[in-house]
Amino acid sequence: MNRILPKQLASPMRELDAITDPALRHKKLVDISETLLIYLVGILFGEYKKAGSPIEEIEAEFYRYSSRKPSYGVWQSFLRMLAGHTNESTLKVILDKSARHSSVGYLKAIFEALRQVVNEGLDEGFESSIQAIMKGRTTPLGHLVDYFDTMVVIRNIYAHPEDKAGKEVKRKWPLNNDYFNQINGSIEQALRDILDCLDLFDRYAPITIDKIDHESKKTQLSRDIEEQDDLLELELDDEELTWVFTNYKYLLGPDKRLFIQHYTEIPSINPSVAQKIIEKTKAKERKPILLEMIREKLNDDQQIDQLELLILRDNARSSYISEDELFGLIEQVRRELNIEATLGSPSSPGTLFVQTKSGEDKRSYFNPEWIKYFSLVNRLDAKIIDKENKENTELLNKIKITQKALKSSPFTKKLEEIDANIKELKAKRKEVLGKLDIRIRDAKSRSKSAKTTEKIASFKELVATLFVQREEKETQYNLKLSEILAKREELMAKAGEKFSEMQELLDHLMDQQRAHYAHSVWGMHKGLWSELNRYVDQLLSVNLNAETESQSDSDPQTGTWVNKPNSWQQGKLSYTYWARIYPNKAPLGKLLHLGLALSNKFPWVPKNIAKSLQTRMSKPGLILWTSCDDRMMDRLQLTQFGNENGFYAKIARDYTEELIKMNVLVKARPLDADVEDFDKVDLLIPISEYQAIKTTYFVVQLYSPYWTLQELCPNGTIDHDTIYKMELELLALMQLFVNAIQSANDYALTQGIDEQFFTVREQRNKDLIAFLMKEFQAIRSSGQEISLKNPEIIRLSEVALSRFACGARLFKSLLYQFSAGKLTTDEKVDENAVTNE
Repeated sequence: MNRILPKQLASPMRELDAITDPALRHKKLVDISETLLIYLVGILFGEYKKAGSPIEEIEAEFYRYSSRKPSYGVWQSFLRMLAGHTNESTLKVILDKSARHSSVGYLKAIFEALRQVVNEGLDEGFESSIQAIMKGRTTPLGHLVDYFDTMVVIRNIYAHPEDKAGKEVKRKWPLNNDYFNQINGSIEQALRDILDCLDLFDRYAPITIDKIDHESKKTQLSRDIEEQDDLLELELDDEELTWVFTNYKYLLGPDKRLFIQHYTEIPSINPSVAQKIIEKTKAKERKPILLEMIREKLNDDQQIDQLELLILRDNARSSYISEDELFGLIEQVRRELNIEATLGSPSSPGTLFVQTKSGEDKRSYFNPEWIKYFSLVNRLDAKIIDKENKENTELLNKIKITQKALKSSPFTKKLEEIDANIKELKAKRKEVLGKLDIRIRDAKSRSKSAKTTEKIASFKELVATLFVQREEKETQYNLKLSEILAKREELMAKAGEKFSEMQELLDHLMDQQRAHYAHSVWGMHKGLWSELNRYVDQLLSVNLNAETESQSDSDPQTGTWVNKPNSWQQGKLSYTYWARIYPNKAPLGKLLHLGLALSNKFPWVPKNIAKSLQTRMSKPGLILWTSCDDRMMDRLQLTQFGNENGFYAKIARDYTEELIKMNVLVKARPLDADVEDFDKVDLLIPISEYQAIKTTYFVVQLYSPYWTLQELCPNGTIDHDTIYKMELELLALMQLFVNAIQSANDYALTQGIDEQFFTVREQRNKDLIAFLMKEFQAIRSSGQEISLKNPEIIRLSEVALSRFACGARLFKSLLYQFSAGKLTTDEKVDENAVTNE
């Protein structure tokens, strides 16, 4: 291969040449094919973005994958779409319809023949059957798209072989050397033919931007070509400075100018068409989900209560579906289920809707004993915990000593080898007998569906033969297993009493340590965290992630909501469980998220809290709230997500009546609040009290009611009705809060805010902070005051604005941080720090 290739392709191709094992060679070929696909599509993304003409079909897919992880098949679908819209592409030589290869056509044909014989029951010895199928066939030429279409299937089989073989009776695909040897050569030949035609890198050099000096407009870059690691310097013009960023990849043209950005991830939607695409896509995708939600709510008791209607209304609103359309969907389900009730209209709902539903035969997954535990933790005797930990440490030390003694015994290694052989033999026996069982079931099934007496007799004969083979194989494996077990017993007899006693002692010590730890305060506390994590995961699974968990392996949707709890101990036991709930892929990342806490008292309240809440929130309880990383928001200058037009404020305006009924709380902020005043002026009050000040304050955070242990367990007795009502409200508010966060992420895309935006802003802010720290220190060393009144500081703020786009609010914040000795360029994240107390 004489073509110049980037390191991402050249290195694995060189490694491939050194691999002889068929299975490892197959994996490497699959990996290289995936790398090549993503690399080529990344170039097409760059060309598409440079053209600046949004295409609705492509932009809709960009939006879909702003919150989902793309699979191999998704990258292939992008290749197919973009190949039809890039007539002047630098990849034209391999994208053109006339660019076809015999090796690609042969790969496609040989794999189709292989799939046919595997589906007919063959697990090995494919050669003769495939030759019979291929005999007399003319293999057509294949295109680049054909290659990746075939490789998508091959890759999915390799990654998830379960139930990939067979027609009526499914079985695991035979990933053995017969299969690898049959297909590897065809994959490799097609891959090499494609790479041989790839002349792009003869003219366009793949590079990475290492450093940008915005003042001199010069950048340092490194080539992504093997044996060409020399650093280069390039001067950028003003237009290039708007789309060139540190640590991103580009193609350098023959004229030594940057040609395009080379994307390694799916780009964001074009802001100019984002709102239109988002509305259209969400309405289309969410309508079936909304229908399923309606069915779920009507299936059990054929009614919808006010809480359920609130959730449906907000899901419809956030999906750009009108209330009239929502009622039309409800009517569709009412007729489908033959429910005798009137629908009415949004302004005058009919008898299908009720105020509340009965909690009979319902159950909650919430255990109030969790809060009871937190009500007791401050009474725990620290001496008892120290004593238990000391005892646990002593047991662990005894285990280590015994393990060391056993490991040094000459019999240990022999015993480990025998046990490994036993395990391997049992696994092999299970695999071989399992395959024969599948073939027997398949033959029986085909015998029943056979049309002629001859075929029926043939299949019955095959079943009998396979039964004999199975008995023979089982006997062979059992004999081998008996021989190895006998050797083990013989070894144990030779080892003597001392070795056996040490082994028994180790088992006893380990059982003792596990039992001691499980029943210690420390162990029970850790166990509580596990229980609470399972509870939160259950809430997310049922309430937020149900639609994504049904996705197939070939098209994973990972825009799911996940929980990252605080640590159960930090030197000592943690007395508050704090779940941080966020989407694992979203344009705003973790900037906006939810908090859910169980505690002996809620610790994160502003200084100004309503009198009606002061005593209440100092008791053991549970609360859910919307949260924001204020430090990140300040540094990224994203104030539009925390002001009076924010998405939490909108919920407070749209559903005031419903939120008042649920006793929802809000954190309110004066409209004219300044950056340093937040903690002094923020109010935590019931939303009912907020109505009196809403013309001068706005909502920055929403909180569920603070459900106290006393309410859930009056007089120490569990009130199941109250707990059931609490959990219904918790789930409803969780859905409302999540919809607001999703709407904020959609809005971010319309403003050009995406993952790349975050990366670029964070890098720019590090440069800004390093610059300001140096300048602030120089001003302080000269004896001048670090104050906004100082003319030098005012001049510095103007420089920060022009060079780093640092607004007045961010500059003021950084100035105060420097004055307090808290400004640093090292952004270490404290996973247990509260981001918006």
